[in-house]
Amino acid sequence: EKEYEKLLSFQDDVMLLLDIVKEMEAKLSSYKRTVNCFTFSDIQAFALSLFEDDRFQDIAEEIRSRFTYIMVDEYQDTNDFQECFINALLKPNASGSRAHLFCVGDPKQAIYGFRNSNVKLFMARQESLQEDEVIHMNKNYRSGEKLLMEINTLFSAYMSKDHGDVDYTLPSEQLTYDKNVDLFGEKPYGHFGISRIVSPEG
Repeated sequence: EKEYEKLLSFQDDVMLLLDIVKEMEAKLSSYKRTVNCFTFSDIQAFALSLFEDDRFQDIAEEIRSRFTYIMVDEYQDTNDFQECFINALLKPNASGSRAHLFCVGDPKQAIYGFRNSNVKLFMARQESLQEDEVIHMNKNYRSGEKLLMEINTLFSAYMSKDHGDVDYTLPSEQLTYDKNVDLFGEKPYGHFGISRIVSPEG
């Protein structure tokens, strides 16, 4: 109880600080509009308001009617704000039709957590789709088969739903080597259509 009473004793100070922050934000917002300079976060908020503010319903309708297909690359690095914008853009227009979303990403390559990206958004989007709506592009043509198997062994022990948000034991998550192409099993120059180099003398 003493700790609770101690916290309550700071109530007036906390409220004062909140009022100062609120007034500062209001003055900063007014200044930005005066000089017509905004942060990237401001611009994101303005863009989302076009879909969520009732004053801009005609604009939202026009924007939604323009798009048939929307592609999002590096989806694993999408943040919550961007996800709200995508969902707002995907809402049906007045005629009942909406854009089709095509997204590409790899949760194992999520690197922008420090900028508030949320890899769970990618996973949730994937889980919301039917199996035939998801294409797993896990065939690797850059590395040899032995290296890929070592990577799978290492990642299977390291990555899980609780650590990295990926169940790496799933076949769809593991890297595979295309033996039909077998770039790394061919002789030099074989994949350029040259079987051997012949000297002018034969």
